[in-house]
Amino acid sequence: MYAQCGKFLDAKAVFDSIASKNDRTYAIMIAACVREGRPLQALELWGEMEERGIVADKFIVTSLVAACTKLQALEEGRRLHEHLIITGFRTDIPLETALLQMYAKCGSLDDAKRVFEGMEIKDLFAWSSIIAAYARAGRGEMAVVLYRRMIAEGVEPNVVTFACALGGCASVAGLADGRAIHQRILASKVPQDDVLQDSLLNMYLKCDEMVEARKVFEGMKARNVRSYTAMISAYVQAGEHAEALELFSRMSKVEAIEPNAYTFATILGAVEGLGNLEKGRKVHRHLASRGFDTNVVVQNALVTMYGKCGSPVEARKVFDSMTARNVISWTSMIAAYAQHGNPQEALNLFKRMDVEPSGVSFSSALNACALLGALDEGREIHHRVVEANLASPQMETSLLSMYARCGSLDDARRVFNRMKTRDAFSCNAMIAAFTQHGRKKQALRIYRKMEQEGIPADGITFVSVLVACSHTSLVADCRDFLQSLVMDHGVVPLVEHYLCMVDVLGRSGRLGDAEELVETMPYQADAVAWMTLLSGCKRHGDLDRGERAARKVFELAPAETLPYVFLSNMYAAAKRFDDARRVRKEMEERGVTRPVAVSYIEIDNELHMFTSGGRDEQQEGHDGRTMERVRSLLVELLEPMKQAGYVPDTREVYLEQQGVTSEEEKQRSLCFHSERLAIAYGLIAAKDPDDSRPLRVVNSHRVCSGCHSAIKLLSDITEKRIFVRDGSRFHHFEKGACSCGDHW
Repeated sequence: MYAQCGKFLDAKAVFDSIASKNDRTYAIMIAACVREGRPLQALELWGEMEERGIVADKFIVTSLVAACTKLQALEEGRRLHEHLIITGFRTDIPLETALLQMYAKCGSLDDAKRVFEGMEIKDLFAWSSIIAAYARAGRGEMAVVLYRRMIAEGVEPNVVTFACALGGCASVAGLADGRAIHQRILASKVPQDDVLQDSLLNMYLKCDEMVEARKVFEGMKARNVRSYTAMISAYVQAGEHAEALELFSRMSKVEAIEPNAYTFATILGAVEGLGNLEKGRKVHRHLASRGFDTNVVVQNALVTMYGKCGSPVEARKVFDSMTARNVISWTSMIAAYAQHGNPQEALNLFKRMDVEPSGVSFSSALNACALLGALDEGREIHHRVVEANLASPQMETSLLSMYARCGSLDDARRVFNRMKTRDAFSCNAMIAAFTQHGRKKQALRIYRKMEQEGIPADGITFVSVLVACSHTSLVADCRDFLQSLVMDHGVVPLVEHYLCMVDVLGRSGRLGDAEELVETMPYQADAVAWMTLLSGCKRHGDLDRGERAARKVFELAPAETLPYVFLSNMYAAAKRFDDARRVRKEMEERGVTRPVAVSYIEIDNELHMFTSGGRDEQQEGHDGRTMERVRSLLVELLEPMKQAGYVPDTREVYLEQQGVTSEEEKQRSLCFHSERLAIAYGLIAAKDPDDSRPLRVVNSHRVCSGCHSAIKLLSDITEKRIFVRDGSRFHHFEKGACSCGDHW
């Protein structure tokens, strides 16, 4: 009585008071234990029964199987099953099906299949159970095979069977089988409840069949938050972000279905994909009004969205408001800083992580190191990656890229050579590394090795190889390779491939051909195309063509700084100062500001930043005395540089509006460009004058021709190797020469 009424403790007290217990009393108590969520006690009572020599009947065995299922106690379940076989216990279909389900829940599909195959009579429930077991375990192919066998044996499926079979199709993207099951559902006239419709929708979505999925979705009698979220998520994953937003709007405004946390997290992914910051803020307000702004899944999505939409400040506000952060929270915030101009803060945040970093966390931190040129920091992170046993082709590619971008080509090559598995991503990274460091032959050697090893090249591979050719101004090589794309690889050249050809033509002085290619290539010329042409015009002093290219960039990218600077400098170099002044004024009137040139140098695992001009208040972390020593050293070095043949190129120094007009003042102003300040600081800060390690400088900008000439001489005068990374490549200065061969 007590057991039936849910009074477990009273029932247990009565049970314990019985001196002479039999199979009936044990059956009642074991069933009560299972029903009240005490499966372990049920198994303990079975042990008592065995000690007392009491034989379990069908009801006790069924309860014990249920207890093993709840506990996922595989070994106990096997012992019980073995006991039944040894004692010759007669099983029936319900008990055999219960054993089947127990094995499936315990993760032993082989045992479940063995029970199923041993059943003399397999009813619909047994078929549904074994199909569901394989579908839940991700063994969709076997689930579908069993479904087909069931049909062949004349067993008609019900709603549950159909749902399980569709789950199997979904797990292996078995679209043909899924469609066949859908047709059978329609022919069988089984009631299409929410579970079955959700299963159909899920199957089509997992098979990337968006048209059929949308038909099922629209045909649902009652769409709910689950079906809407699944549909929205599929559109986001397919890159159809506008469609996802339209569906979200319909869900909340037309059908008045309240989104849940996962719906909001998903739709933020659509906003992120569109880069629509204002829309993201609107969704943020919407979810906050429903109280979801404290949900960690939603908060993580907000941090990611704001980061991808270019607002790390708002991402940080959300991050700081979180009471419980996980590894996704930290990683998203680190990535936001690394991707949007604050790699130093990304590294600072990585060091503050109070959870174990994931592979993605390490990759984001390595990206920050690469942006800063922080080689020592990168090596420390590499050591942590090894300790955490997170080596993978993706991680090794991140390490390779970090070393290459930090100027250590030897370390990059060492990582590449030790990789057990190489793919297009790792080979592309190595080709790009050699290209950035001016090693065209090595870059082409990796490309040929890809061909020999059967690693398929992609668009990025071909761009990297073309860039290698363009940086050495090898027009014939570049054209031959571009033709090879079509003839040998069947690849339709992308706009990036044509731009490489424009670049190499511009570098080699064939500006007419370059302009013709910009105008005739099978893509609409964008700001990048005209900017590439303008760069060639500036290099060779073609002012007329440069004016046309600059005006095109003004139209296509009015907020871009470089075309104004390039055109103004070209006018100044031609002594057309009125025109130079006019372009600068036009730039100011349009609100276009020139970003401050910044350079970083790492000394003893610490990054030091310098800005052009040398004014003390701009040099973060450096006092006036230090900066005076830096400036004095640069001025001192100017004389031996001139003796070695240095002629300061002041043609582009346009400082008349600042009152700087004399040639001597212009020459001195060149001394205080940010990369020269960083190099001078590195020379002063070196504790050991015989230290053979190179000075490594990272620029936020392209190194100017004056600094390039100066640093070549500095490397010879100071007997120091100097590595400078600018926006497109590395310059290895040593003994008065540069690895770029003066092509940059």
